Amino acid sequence: MTDLLSLSKANVTRGTAPILSDVSFGARAGEFIGVVGPNGAGKSTLLRALVGLEPLAGGSCLIENAPVSALSPRERAIRLSYLPQLREVAWDMTAEAVVALGRFAYGAAHRLSPEDGAAIDRAIAAAGADAFRTRIVTSLSGGEQARIHLARAFAGATPILIADEPISALDPRGQLAIMTALKSRAEEGGLVVATLHELDLAVRFCTRMLVISEGRLVADAAPEEALSPATIQSVFGVSASELRGENGERALSLRPLG
Repeated sequence: MTDLLSLSKANVTRGTAPILSDVSFGARAGEFIGVVGPNGAGKSTLLRALVGLEPLAGGSCLIENAPVSALSPRERAIRLSYLPQLREVAWDMTAEAVVALGRFAYGAAHRLSPEDGAAIDRAIAAAGADAFRTRIVTSLSGGEQARIHLARAFAGATPILIADEPISALDPRGQLAIMTALKSRAEEGGLVVATLHELDLAVRFCTRMLVISEGRLVADAAPEEALSPATIQSVFGVSASELRGENGERALSLRPLG
């Protein structure tokens, strides 16, 4: 099976400081890949490189075998959806109108086709945002806005979805709902790549994990293998015993869901 997305010996620098160093991996349809690592490890930079927003100092990034740098914004938008970590909306738009922006690659918002409308409805339902689709987005809570922005990413119906901390603003119920939606997207044949800080949820839902430390890819494997006790200790600076609760149970459950 051909990779939908791939990095080969990718390097990103800030001035003379390396941010990503020789990162290589391929990703295929049907995968839900969690990208984890400590703060400042280079996770967000990695995602920005994947979508062509971060220039490479060396190496290559391919989307469906085409160099990402050679694709126009419209061509990229048809191939992938990107949910950045910062998602501020400055205008008093309805939540539904924000979701409709995910269809911009297919035509202007004031000329939405029936197909666009159906895609918007599906996206809002998948993100669990039906209850507030007609409200002004700036009036929504942080968690509600997070669902609307995820729906915007879903609305593009692209084969690739790249999400930077998609569940960071959500309560536990919301986190489970969004992780379930992302997993479903992969099971339906899409590719999902998401940065996550919630290691227990990453292990439960993701099919594969990339562990980033100091700009380098230190593990690329199934979740329970990638997050071995040795890797957790070396990358996150905590031991298995520190991840145990007061009664001795592990706060991080290294077991896949279902």
